[in-house]
Amino acid sequence: MKNEKNSIFLIRQCLILFIALSLLLILYEVLGGVTVTSLGASGFIIFTMPHKSISKTTNMVFAYLFASIVGIIFGITYGMLHSLEILWLPSILIVFKGLSVTITVYVMVRTKYAHPPAAALALGLVSDPQRIYVAMIAILGTFVLCLIRKCLSKHLHDLM
Repeated sequence: MKNEKNSIFLIRQCLILFIALSLLLILYEVLGGVTVTSLGASGFIIFTMPHKSISKTTNMVFAYLFASIVGIIFGITYGMLHSLEILWLPSILIVFKGLSVTITVYVMVRTKYAHPPAAALALGLVSDPQRIYVAMIAILGTFVLCLIRKCLSKHLHDLM
């Protein structure tokens, strides 16, 4: 009986995830065709572990904010170096991407606002020419997912 009940919760929460992400992706398409892949991982966490600390609104929002700041800083720095046409540029991009993830992870752990998908956002922002726009879209998406989780929290169950 318990397995059957868990299967029903899993199917229901996957449908909620599908609807939430589909609506976000439609909105993003209207706003300019941006896809923030880290929100897929955040959606997994929110709708499979809605009552665990990893999916708390504060963790998600602050982690995405940290990641956005770090990714934007490294991206702007890389863009400035790129305009100087420095020969070792491909190597510095790799280093900047690695540093963006590392610093984001460090800040998340130190502040206790951990949400792993945010590290993926930092990585992507470094080389994305629309980094500020993408960061704003990611943060908006995070708020939307958190709002949906909050509204439905009484009906969501930890599946893991």
